[in-house]
Amino acid sequence: MNIPLQTVDAQGANTAVLKSVCRSCHGGCGVLLHVRDGRLIKVEGDRESPLNHGRLCPIGTVTLDLVYHPDRLKFPMRRNGPRRSGNWTIISWDEALDEISERLLAIREKFGPEAIALGTGTGRHHIRWVSRFGHALGTPNWCEPGFAQCFHPRVNTCMLTFGDFPVSDFTGDTPPACMLFWGHNPLNSGPDGETRFNVREALDTNPKIVVIDPRETELTRRAEVWLQLRPGTDDALALSFLNVIISEHLYDAPFVRAEPTVSRRCASTSAGTRPSGRSRSPGSPPTRSERRRACSVAPNRPCWNGAAPSSTRRNAFRPSGRFR
Repeated sequence: MNIPLQTVDAQGANTAVLKSVCRSCHGGCGVLLHVRDGRLIKVEGDRESPLNHGRLCPIGTVTLDLVYHPDRLKFPMRRNGPRRSGNWTIISWDEALDEISERLLAIREKFGPEAIALGTGTGRHHIRWVSRFGHALGTPNWCEPGFAQCFHPRVNTCMLTFGDFPVSDFTGDTPPACMLFWGHNPLNSGPDGETRFNVREALDTNPKIVVIDPRETELTRRAEVWLQLRPGTDDALALSFLNVIISEHLYDAPFVRAEPTVSRRCASTSAGTRPSGRSRSPGSPPTRSERRRACSVAPNRPCWNGAAPSSTRRNAFRPSGRFR
């Protein structure tokens, strides 16, 4: 909801300031929209927002360019001539909806509803209605990469493993004592409201930092432990972590006793995976000593685990949460 405020600028003109949120990504940073005579003239971060505290990333700061760019598509348009001819005519919304519906119904009548496939980009507020539209047409063919290869695999895996979907809490009263970044560089990008601002705020509290990433990043240069693993060996490394944590009793015993099913499942899964003690060349799996160094952070609580969203083909277990 946009909450209007009223200000008077240096020229004496009335300017409405609307409290809103930026939706250029999933973050939802608080913003102040300055509107004069129905036109957006300025966008700035909202200092009262608990997420960004008045700061905006480069995407948020160019909101004016996104709104008023001359190439922005604002009306339905019909192509005249062959593809790539560049000839388009503006049509009404009713014309566009009628033409689209006629074509879809004709395909369904001639070939059946499963001949229709729907595809969308990253998820936003409208995404739930696209699949319902497909159901109304009678087709199950709906593709949305943000859900299919990113968000839903993380949610479903966490639900099966933890019983819930943990989300990183950077804004709580207790800062993390340890931060583990696994294939993830949130100082440049992050999913689901994880902005670079709150990550940097958490880093300002000087937690222990462990980075698991083949690439060198700003985080690897700040890390106490950097495990430069070979791509595709994440699962073996995670199981080795579990092996050391369980065998050396580095886990939170009261929590495990309260969740016996989880402890048995983790112990049986990791039992056959032991860290290697051999030396390695760059890019090869981390040695036992490196894994033990990383596992030495386990007693530090609260510990935050940041992992990049990815296809389940590479990593079936990619949580993003903060655990006590």
